[in-house]
Amino acid sequence: MSQLIDRSHPGPTELDVRALDVRRRRFHVAWFQGYRKEDVDPYLDEAVDAIRERIQENASLRAGLPGPDQRRDTEGVTPFDVQARQFEMAHLGRGYKMREVDEYLDDVTDMLSQLEAENEALRA
Repeated sequence: MSQLIDRSHPGPTELDVRALDVRRRRFHVAWFQGYRKEDVDPYLDEAVDAIRERIQENASLRAGLPGPDQRRDTEGVTPFDVQARQFEMAHLGRGYKMREVDEYLDDVTDMLSQLEAENEALRA
């Protein structure tokens, strides 16, 4: 059965992504043990780029334009991949608090899942 999509109310928007970015800048340093900043930051950049790419794809589909034939470098960033991602551990103030990063990744997963579901429904 096909899912009905309300084309006037998009899912996550650029404003949601900006709010996510602001929250990321407020990650606290883990004084004893945390995720290595050098591992976390590039991956989160890639994940946010994937969200933005899917938002653009969503907007194109809503406007009746074909979506991109191929995603750029963020093809491998899926909700499953985000949840499966593991980071190396850092010690003595050189990492982010693990809980904050994990909660952030949960929000990234939710946004990606919503956008992918909407995009698939809009294609149908």
